[in-house]
Amino acid sequence: YRLQPNVRTCVDFLARNVAQLGLHVFRRVSDTDRARLRDHDLAQRLREPLPARAKMTRYRLFLTLMGDLGVYFNAYWLKVRQEDRLFLLPLPPMYVTVHGGLVPARYELTVGGKRWDFDPEDVVHFRGYNPESAIFGLSPLETLRRVLAEEHAAGEYRENFWKNAARQNGVITRPLAAPDWSPTARERFKAEFEELYAGAENSGKTAVLEEGMEFEPTAFNAQESEYLAGRKLTREECARAYHIPLPMVGILDHATFSNIKEQHKHLYQDSLGPWLSMIQDDIALQLLPEFEDAGGVYVEFNIE
Repeated sequence: YRLQPNVRTCVDFLARNVAQLGLHVFRRVSDTDRARLRDHDLAQRLREPLPARAKMTRYRLFLTLMGDLGVYFNAYWLKVRQEDRLFLLPLPPMYVTVHGGLVPARYELTVGGKRWDFDPEDVVHFRGYNPESAIFGLSPLETLRRVLAEEHAAGEYRENFWKNAARQNGVITRPLAAPDWSPTARERFKAEFEELYAGAENSGKTAVLEEGMEFEPTAFNAQESEYLAGRKLTREECARAYHIPLPMVGILDHATFSNIKEQHKHLYQDSLGPWLSMIQDDIALQLLPEFEDAGGVYVEFNIE
């Protein structure tokens, strides 16, 4: 997320679009009617997850939640009980270790060398699917690791290319008839050549070679190495891993006004709908029972 712009684009897309939605609390009145509960304890807690001094808004709570799910496919809220109030403290997944077998048995939090253990009842754990574990999700970045490693290597090459003032790699050849070169003379020529022509401050200078020397380029250009196509492919692979329509992340090759409009209409059904359902169900299962007035109560994102 820190080093890969395509990953950040996809994760931020999910996090920001979910965080902007209101999460409402309802009580089911009948099969065809419901009443919104604005003053329910759960509604108040979602609006103010922590005391005001912590500066944690509802938007930031869900932005952090979706960011953690996008990067780790795990997110944690610690239930902090103070007197007669319950607060929700997001825990960075990198600090949390889940212990257990088929179900979570204990959560271990390690921060600054200090360790705390929490029972499953004290943690709201949002997690995705993992074929190798039933107690924590498998990060999408693991599946994208090879694609991202290739993008990282290409980015490092391009960065160093521009640091050298876009100077093309190559070799300098001397004719057979040229006099013998001692190792000292060879090293001196190489050092002087790089001092005169390498680096951003020397970009645009014309190299002057002696003794019939010739410069033979050995590097591929951006078109031959398909650099631009590779960058586009990386963004496409990231978007597909997160089930985001390509036009939503700026890939407009086959986009038209009509199909982009339709994709916006279905955004909260096909792309974000499964995420929203998972969050709603986990809140109902793991958080709602903490409140006394829970009969017929449920939460639902406002996707109007």
